[in-house]
Amino acid sequence: MSFENEFYGPNLGYILELYEQYRKDPNAVDEVTRKLFEGWSPAEPGTPVTTTQNLLSLSGAANLAQAIRVYGYLSANLNPLDNTSKDNSLLTPEFHHLNEEDLFNLPADIVKLPKGLSKGNAHEAIEVLRSIYGGTIGYDYGHIRITEERDWLYQAAETGRFRPPTQPVDGRKLLERLTQVEAFELFLNRLYPGKTRFSIEGLDILIPMLDEIIANASLENICVPIIGMAHRGRLNVLAHVLQKPYSQILAEFADPKGRATTWDELGWTGDVKYHIGAYRSPAKDQKMDMLIHMPANPSHLEMVDPVITGMARAANTKVDVPGAPRYFHNASLPIMIHGDASFSGQGIVAETFNFSRVPGYGVSGTLHIIANNQLGFTATEGESRSSMFASDLAEGFEIPIIHVNADDPIACIEAARTALAYRQKFRKDFMIDLIGYRRYGHNEGDEPRFTQPVMYKVIDEHPRVRQIWAERLETEGTLQQAEANELLQANLKTLQDANDQLDPVKALDEPVPKPPPRGAAQKVKTAVTIKRLKELEGIMRCVDSCAITNNLWGVRWSKLCVNGMRNALSAVTGMSGNERDAHDQVRRVGIRLGSEAVRVGQALGYQLESMARIPAARFGEAPDNPAAMAEIEEALVRGTKSSARSNDQRPSMAQDIQKGRRTEIDFLNGLIVEKGSQLGVPTPTHEHLVTATRQVERGQLQPRPEIVLGW
Repeated sequence: MSFENEFYGPNLGYILELYEQYRKDPNAVDEVTRKLFEGWSPAEPGTPVTTTQNLLSLSGAANLAQAIRVYGYLSANLNPLDNTSKDNSLLTPEFHHLNEEDLFNLPADIVKLPKGLSKGNAHEAIEVLRSIYGGTIGYDYGHIRITEERDWLYQAAETGRFRPPTQPVDGRKLLERLTQVEAFELFLNRLYPGKTRFSIEGLDILIPMLDEIIANASLENICVPIIGMAHRGRLNVLAHVLQKPYSQILAEFADPKGRATTWDELGWTGDVKYHIGAYRSPAKDQKMDMLIHMPANPSHLEMVDPVITGMARAANTKVDVPGAPRYFHNASLPIMIHGDASFSGQGIVAETFNFSRVPGYGVSGTLHIIANNQLGFTATEGESRSSMFASDLAEGFEIPIIHVNADDPIACIEAARTALAYRQKFRKDFMIDLIGYRRYGHNEGDEPRFTQPVMYKVIDEHPRVRQIWAERLETEGTLQQAEANELLQANLKTLQDANDQLDPVKALDEPVPKPPPRGAAQKVKTAVTIKRLKELEGIMRCVDSCAITNNLWGVRWSKLCVNGMRNALSAVTGMSGNERDAHDQVRRVGIRLGSEAVRVGQALGYQLESMARIPAARFGEAPDNPAAMAEIEEALVRGTKSSARSNDQRPSMAQDIQKGRRTEIDFLNGLIVEKGSQLGVPTPTHEHLVTATRQVERGQLQPRPEIVLGW
């Protein structure tokens, strides 16, 4: 048995202390411990063990390792525009009462690294942890409470399961893709300078990340990836992920006839090119059919989030057979690409998150990517939110987060792979905070150097990610020096050829819907047949419960009672001093009447439900037909009994009246009669109350106290 692999921290310190006692005197420990130590000794048995100091050092080293795992991302190199190191006292040995010498003298097992990464001592192991958690990728998992998920995430990070060499990346293919992305933006900027396109530049790696997610989704037999995103980078996603033809996009920029005018003539408004959606079915030689869908987003920002979720839920639900809908976990994959400012600024994001695990609304996990260019229009991060990271909202919903530097393609690909693997294993959301920059202004007509001059001085001098990756491949010897530029020129030529051959009018030809024949609306049958009405009547008669009827009557009577008491109070405020003393009692009457109204509503509901079973013709016969009258009376009695059985046992006003007790009605009636005499109104009869009530409802009569009982 290897105690170093089984125990760490204070527990391992205790084992070492016991072993030291055993070494000095085998009889100092119990028989079971003695037998265990007979076949085991520490890695360095000659090293003396100073019990108290070792325990403190072991505990400090274990705490330091845990701090690096949980808070290492706070010191990671995540900002492409700022490579300065970020010191964090939590991650220093001194904070945990250690020094470098202590770490050199402690075993590496205290850090609990995965197999294959074990080192000679704790200092070397801690440095391995720092390289994992403090590089260009920040693993933000400390808020995950479920042990199984948290352990899986940390193991994935530390074993390198989703990065080379365990999962290799084709460097040349990645360069070709980055070149396509950059060439597209360069060409549009050269051809249509200043024309709005919401360039992806600074977040170019988003396209290869989507490629990776969709390719792995196909291996998981997911049929429908659904992408929801705002305007930033949308044209590039349309061109390279949805494979919208270059000619169509270029024609939209050329806009030969003025599309707004054309749309107006046809009777619809259309939308701008960076809101439009698309479909794509990948190559037919794949093992399964897949439809990639990016719906239009005319809202411009995050309002598309619940739309994507609803589409994914529908895609996962089968209703092709009678009975309850059947839900399948793996039919669709919702991918939401957020803006950094809109993610933290728009409430619809939190509202959508809030339903992510509610039964009936879940979609088995959504992949979220924040296209984080560190600016919201012209506002910096500190001017538009209170949290440290744009993604911090997701922590409240226990969603794992990876913060990643958009200038490191390998780290970004690892983030994409981790996100999908986690989603497939645990059927939950995953968040990638892709931190880059914006090479131009909010749109290409905006001059950002007026509002962020310091930031854009850095951006102007900063190399593009394609160039960074090409230089890395050249250093590794997998790419010749001139090849990267040749690839770029070849892609620019492809775009130039597409533009040279472009016929904008043909490329933008939109089919006009055929108008319906004259008079078609008058011929459409909207009536419901007698047969269908009778079927519905039969269904309604099969309903045993009167709950719906009763609740409707209860609500109606409660509303009438509340309005009546409002009228009563209005009248009381105009009374003399003695009468105003009765104000509190009138309010108590209102509370009691409100309770009584629900009771009356329930009784009426049961009575009406009982009478509804009598054919309508019998009511017409009732005045002259004793048998019909008896049938109606019997139905009323039956409904009343049902009401009595369903009601609770609280004492009601009706019971008080039956037992001769004075009730609030007596007080209110006396008040009405008294006030009525003062106003010259006789004691109200039933007919008077009904008439007055109707006049109040129609606004023909001001509320007066004698009308209260009518309400």
